[in-house]
Amino acid sequence: MKKALLLIALLFGLFVQAQNQDIINKMMESKTIEDIKAVTNDIVSKSKNKYNFYKNQELQYSNGEKIENFIYTKEGITDAEKKEIYSPIYKNCLVITFGKWEKGQNKDLEILGELVYYFKNVSGSYMELVEFWRTTFYPNSNKEEILDSFTLKEYRVNKDLKYKLQKDIDKWKIVKSY
Repeated sequence: MKKALLLIALLFGLFVQAQNQDIINKMMESKTIEDIKAVTNDIVSKSKNKYNFYKNQELQYSNGEKIENFIYTKEGITDAEKKEIYSPIYKNCLVITFGKWEKGQNKDLEILGELVYYFKNVSGSYMELVEFWRTTFYPNSNKEEILDSFTLKEYRVNKDLKYKLQKDIDKWKIVKSY
């Protein structure tokens, strides 16, 4: 009887899909551009439309926060349309933003840190983002269930960190939150 229960439990485990922990870990902390590209490529490959990598854009805010935008344009847009891409109005593209900081840095003690990236946000239509959200955080749900559920629009990584899928006026966002 114990063997039968164990076999059933093992078979059940094979059919239940888990969150994409590799992508979640890279969203939390990445040390290489290759890790970031794994996340951005996953988002883009699961979007409703086809996108091509356009460019990186490094910015530093007046408060000292550093970010890097990875901009992907819709397949087929012209060079003239690409020239119209600017912040804060991004049209015909997905902009995936990562923050940057020096982990372990202490300027007063003159200790250098290690450059680390973390996912901040991406915005687009619901249909552009939901498949990435679903396959990364809630693989056993569907897009309709996610849209209708408050709990499926939030994924808690730990007691301090969560990711949210939220509507912001006319766009949807996946954001890092605390």
